[in-house]
Amino acid sequence: MNRLMELFRTWHWMRWLRMGMGSIGLWMAADEQAPVIGVFGALLIAQAVLNLGCERGACTPSARQAPAAGPEEVIYEEVR
Repeated sequence: MNRLMELFRTWHWMRWLRMGMGSIGLWMAADEQAPVIGVFGALLIAQAVLNLGCERGACTPSARQAPAAGPEEVIYEEVR
């Protein structure tokens, strides 16, 4: 039991939210006989257990770099 409590001690609120929503989804899937909801519920539970997801900006695109001081000069070459 102590080892189980140690496992859950490192969980943050987003993992608990995913586990709760996944559990509700699986319960609704069993109650309503809707397998699609069950798949999404299982996905949320898997994300909670495996600590996968895009929380805290982990999946945001990188910031754009500031443009250079001025436009670059383009040199054209005539092709014959």
